[in-house]
Amino acid sequence: MYYIHKNPRALLKLQNELDEAKLEVPVSYTAAQQLPYLNAVVKESLRMHPGIGMIMERVVPEGRLYLKSGYVIPEGTIVGMNPWVVHRNKDVFGPDAESFNPERWLQPDTEILSVFQERISRMNSAILTFGAGKRVCLGQDFSMMEISKVTATILLKYKV
Repeated sequence: MYYIHKNPRALLKLQNELDEAKLEVPVSYTAAQQLPYLNAVVKESLRMHPGIGMIMERVVPEGRLYLKSGYVIPEGTIVGMNPWVVHRNKDVFGPDAESFNPERWLQPDTEILSVFQERISRMNSAILTFGAGKRVCLGQDFSMMEISKVTATILLKYKV
């Protein structure tokens, strides 16, 4: 709600998508999943404001860690990533990575499908809102369902 109300254009576009969809209130998760701009707004909001604000530390296991760059990290070294920093990586999210831009999750008419799919895959693999890998949050799917349904329902029911 914060980001769409700070961005009137995004709010208007989302409200238009919801109005055109003619959804029943409360909005079902199945219906919410079919709304591309709603999903883009949710993903972008979670990118801009992940729930985890600390470094997600791990210890390099026995045998070292070999990075694609050729760099080697010795076993026992504590390594980690901060989602707030990773989510603002301009190499992954574009030159406007510091800004709220739901359109980054949508395919523009000028972008061919294979380029779009590669770009989305790269962004999705860098999203750490719910953690990643074996330690991903077990409630991720439930949270995404709640966020989608509640956001759509509130915006349909009330003019906020």
